[in-house]
Amino acid sequence: MKIVRLTPKHADEIAELEKEVYAPPFQHGHETIRANLIKSEDESGNLSWGLLENDRLVGYITAWVDESHVKEYIQEDVIFIDDIVIVPDYRSGLYMILKAFSKSLMKEGKWGLPIEGIARRNAYELYTKHRELLEKFGYELAYTYEYQDESLNESLIWVRFENAAS
Repeated sequence: MKIVRLTPKHADEIAELEKEVYAPPFQHGHETIRANLIKSEDESGNLSWGLLENDRLVGYITAWVDESHVKEYIQEDVIFIDDIVIVPDYRSGLYMILKAFSKSLMKEGKWGLPIEGIARRNAYELYTKHRELLEKFGYELAYTYEYQDESLNESLIWVRFENAAS
């Protein structure tokens, strides 16, 4: 397995993997993925990484600098994790992805910024189940807020991780 920095040229591969793991309402699709990666490279710094096995994408994290999703209350830049996907047979690669992500935060001077994301119940449970792994990278789960997304007819959870040393 090897780790690669994701760029807009990977949008097709990400969209294909997304189809394997998400029902249609939860898929961003090629154009949105490509646009997000272009914007992150142009504006805020692309912090997205992919896990390849024999040149096939088997996992990824898409992330970039953004404003807090609760900007009415918290006016600061955060790292927004848009998505994390790992094909079940390659779950051991999660550590490799998080390590590359963590190193890129340090290299780009973003280490210590809070990390936010929107998670479905199963992803949230994965975060809480592997809390010690996140703490190994210097972050801890600080806040959560569950809400009903009417357009998806699904309960979603906003999560915020903060630097454990703070």
